[in-house]
Amino acid sequence: MVRAVGQRSHSKSLGEGCGQHEHEAAWAALRGLEDGALEAVAVGFAEHECSALGPEQRAASRNFARLFFSAEGLSLLQAVAMELHGLSLEHCWAWDVVGERVGEEYSVVWGVKCILARIHDAMVRNHLVEDRSNRAVGRRDCCSHTPGLCLEYFDESRSVKWWSLHPCMHWVCDPCFNQLIAGPLIQQRERLQTEAKAEAKQATTRRQAATNFEASIQNA
Repeated sequence: MVRAVGQRSHSKSLGEGCGQHEHEAAWAALRGLEDGALEAVAVGFAEHECSALGPEQRAASRNFARLFFSAEGLSLLQAVAMELHGLSLEHCWAWDVVGERVGEEYSVVWGVKCILARIHDAMVRNHLVEDRSNRAVGRRDCCSHTPGLCLEYFDESRSVKWWSLHPCMHWVCDPCFNQLIAGPLIQQRERLQTEAKAEAKQATTRRQAATNFEASIQNA
């Protein structure tokens, strides 16, 4: 499995964000909306994800998105979200690349993922589901060494070791690993070793004192 450095599984985030049983009320609320209430989702999909297409194709993409605004279409999107929530993290990483490779940008699977993501955003904006974005939950997409993807290290002309953390699947560059993880762990280990040596020395001193006291009694 090839994983992008620093990238969280977008598919897993969607499953966690709107694919659990506790989100049933949110989906029911969407199915109860009036016609046209989700039109902004179709417009956003056409004007952003499909911005490279011509006018006729963008219009067709809006119609494609509208297919999912019926009760049946929303139920299908919910089923996809629930499936993503139930998949292992490794399978979700596989879902992340489906439709994203060259030649797959405008496939049905790619479109469904994009529309589901916009539906989830609409849920968050309307407070139907909890915001589980990186910013909201205090996670980082990648190493915290620099904003973004540690661009000073993510360069073909340079070589740096990257650490993959489990089970969160975050990637951390070697400098940050040493600073944020390995460094504190080493310091804690050295502190514990120092404390253990001090306790052992104190125990030896107490045993020697007890031995000397016992010897003095016998010689009295």
